[in-house]
Amino acid sequence: MDGELSKDSKSKCLQNDEVAMDESEDFSDSYIPDTSVSISAADSSKFSHFALTWNDLSYSVKVKRGPWWKKKEVTKTLLSDLNGSLNSGEMVAVMGTSGAGKTTFMNLMAGRTNIGKVDGSILLDGKRRGKSFRSQCAYVEQDDVFLANLTVKETFYFNSFLRLPKNLSTEVKKARADEVIAQLGLSSCQSTRIGSNLVRGISGGERKRCSIGIELLTNPK
Repeated sequence: MDGELSKDSKSKCLQNDEVAMDESEDFSDSYIPDTSVSISAADSSKFSHFALTWNDLSYSVKVKRGPWWKKKEVTKTLLSDLNGSLNSGEMVAVMGTSGAGKTTFMNLMAGRTNIGKVDGSILLDGKRRGKSFRSQCAYVEQDDVFLANLTVKETFYFNSFLRLPKNLSTEVKKARADEVIAQLGLSSCQSTRIGSNLVRGISGGERKRCSIGIELLTNPK
């Protein structure tokens, strides 16, 4: 990505092109939450509380530039000197122009970056993130990626088999998938194909809820 993310990365507001949904999609279906699923004060202790901070965070990668017969490897800085923090229970978002580095920043926060050089620190409750952090973190990208011919239930089952721990039985994995389907109000369309631009399927709103549900399967923090 070109450019740099604004240094004031603590700005707490939703950026449009990361979370806004395509206006051409059909969101006419009304989602009524399952009121039978509630969280009481006594249940709140089940949810972890954390603080995520990043200090002097910079990220750069090696790229090749120049004509093909004499390309040179140069360092390209994608993020530079970012500082900020967020706490559990907050709605936090990142703003920036197209190509500013928003997705790169999100990938760094989620531990999804395997190449390039990272300078600075990312701390969870004041400590370096452990190896398990990636499995405890999830976010939904702008574009929904599904197998068009699978039904909603098949999609959740397929992902639960791939993403949940191997020591869990098939019955437990299916039960977890069914639980998330019910919580997101997708029971009425669970036997409908996901669909695509060429294959008729569920609505745009239901597709987005499927994307959210897939990430919730692993019960991230």
